[in-house]
Amino acid sequence: MVHLNLEELLEKSGKSKYWLVKKLDSNYDVINKMINHETSAIHFATIDKLLNLFDCSIDELFIVEKDHHPV
Repeated sequence: MVHLNLEELLEKSGKSKYWLVKKLDSNYDVINKMINHETSAIHFATIDKLLNLFDCSIDELFIVEKDHHPV
């Protein structure tokens, strides 16, 4: 499973959810879902904006969790 690492990036940068809402020209519900891992898709343009806003690499933006399903 792949998740956005937004909560940690916000904390590390000292920024708030409100700041992110304004920077992405989005709404609080969308950002909250992204932070709470409740979204299933993200546009490449949004990924690019997040990388620039947090001045981070792609591996810092995403968390990859291995699925533990038996084969």
